[in-house]
Amino acid sequence: FNIDAATGALTFKAAPDFEGVDPQHGDTHSNEYSLTVSATDTQEGSVTQDVTVTVTNVEGAPVFSSAQAISVAENQTTVTTLTASDDENDHIVFTISGADADAFNLTTDGVLTFKAAPNYELETEYSVTVTATESETEDGSAITDGNTTDHAMTISITNVNEAPTLSDMTGHTAILT
Repeated sequence: FNIDAATGALTFKAAPDFEGVDPQHGDTHSNEYSLTVSATDTQEGSVTQDVTVTVTNVEGAPVFSSAQAISVAENQTTVTTLTASDDENDHIVFTISGADADAFNLTTDGVLTFKAAPNYELETEYSVTVTATESETEDGSAITDGNTTDHAMTISITNVNEAPTLSDMTGHTAILT
């Protein structure tokens, strides 16, 4: 701990992590710190007080590890599988919104696909926002108001060299060179 001599403000030297391993307490710790604070005035009078500082949990929001920019070849529906993690290993579900959300399917497990295979000659880029939400604790208990994280994504379509096709040529002459 640090203490400001002028104000008496008590601060941690390094921010504690409720879930993490504390080097002073080892693998399992109580998240409570006990100390004695002494104050001395200019007349050489002093007083001491025992203080207990309790670290409480701050629930962290999901963190995406999926790319924000993805390129996929035209004429296929596969895009990506989204990934996000949570500091307490809560189960995460995914939803989609944004300008082009209607062009996609997204499972709650994060599998993102096009509803219909994109055509580079018609559209070269799509923009969506995917949201990761905590839905269940690690032991399966429902989370009613889970933390969320939004992830803006751009899906770029790459061109594929497609073989030419001939339409019905009845009554017409075609010259191919």
